[in-house]
Amino acid sequence: MPSLLTRRSFLSAAAALPLASALPSVAHSVPLNAPFAVGGFTVMPLLDGPFGLTAALMPQADSVEGEKLVERVGLPAKGPWPQPVNTFVVQRGERIFMIDAGGGTVLGPDLGKMPERLAAVGVDPAKVEAVLMTHLHADHAGGLMTPEGKAFFPNAEIIVQQAEVAFWTDDGARSRAPAGTDAMFAIARAALAAYPGKVRTVAGAITAAPGLTFVPLPGHTPGHAGLMLADGNEQFLFFADVIHSALLQFPHPAWTVLFDVDQAQAAATRRGILDRLAADKIPVTGAHIPDRGRIEVRNMGYALVA
Repeated sequence: MPSLLTRRSFLSAAAALPLASALPSVAHSVPLNAPFAVGGFTVMPLLDGPFGLTAALMPQADSVEGEKLVERVGLPAKGPWPQPVNTFVVQRGERIFMIDAGGGTVLGPDLGKMPERLAAVGVDPAKVEAVLMTHLHADHAGGLMTPEGKAFFPNAEIIVQQAEVAFWTDDGARSRAPAGTDAMFAIARAALAAYPGKVRTVAGAITAAPGLTFVPLPGHTPGHAGLMLADGNEQFLFFADVIHSALLQFPHPAWTVLFDVDQAQAAATRRGILDRLAADKIPVTGAHIPDRGRIEVRNMGYALVA
């Protein structure tokens, strides 16, 4: 069992995530530029809504360095700092895939906008062939369900890392976790249960759909993974929750959020993938950053550049 889930400091953050009343009402969060192409694929980012990150959820940001960064852009020193929750449509011809599903109705009124934005780009949920899940936190998996707990994507297969499913369905892990995390386990299980016979687990760097290969990025959760989209010589990485705040974690990659199940591993994973992206010049975006671009090494950290 990773050490963070035995720490009392995780309780308040974990308890806040799945409760409808917990997320503060936050200002508009800037969406990604949309849509864009990767080879013959069209990618349509869909902003599910914003969530409010605070210094309490990223303790290292409760510092002189953190206050300078947020105050420079006109945000309150302690938060909330609005961060996007992004989902993505990946389409080629008639084949349509989703990467993550947003928060649905389990996280309050600021999130859950994916369905209307999916409709706005002309995609019928019934035409989605598969939803590739980076992990099963509620702001990614809640949108798999209708308010009644049924499958929002009625004909889709759910593809997710085996280690992720194993963690959230492990009664032992659930019983050892602080009481406030119980709802997180319940939402992950309910999302999977909405797709009986349609959950496919994979292990490691598996090509799970045409052009889409999982990139294991453990630490945030045990089965946390990104998706590499490739076509011909073009590549693009969706790195999920490697970064929760572009403003704070690109310059300070060691800073972690309390939602990271294993903080040390999450920080090591972040630096490792950012080093790789900087060296290989592969463009990237994530679930909680407001743009896309390439990674550059800058001082002791990194920067996302167009």
